[in-house]
Amino acid sequence: MYDTTTWTEISSASIERSDWVYALSFSPNGKILVVGDFDSKAALLYDTTTWTEIASIERGVDVLALSFSPDGSNLVVGARDRKAIVYDVYAD
Repeated sequence: MYDTTTWTEISSASIERSDWVYALSFSPNGKILVVGDFDSKAALLYDTTTWTEIASIERGVDVLALSFSPDGSNLVVGARDRKAIVYDVYAD
């Protein structure tokens, strides 16, 4: 990640994926990174302090678009099946 005022690197992480990543989005508070993964056909949520996977939203088709609501409580996942589904990020 880069500071966009100075374009200096402020953080880096390696998330092992075996195939393409089509989309990614940070939660508004920066605590969650969601990755649209081709290989698993899911939206994978990572804790940005530990870079560990904390949840997975299985779609069964390629995930192509991701967006958090402004308050970070909802996540929209758009996929190749032409459906955009809203998920509650903090639901059990």
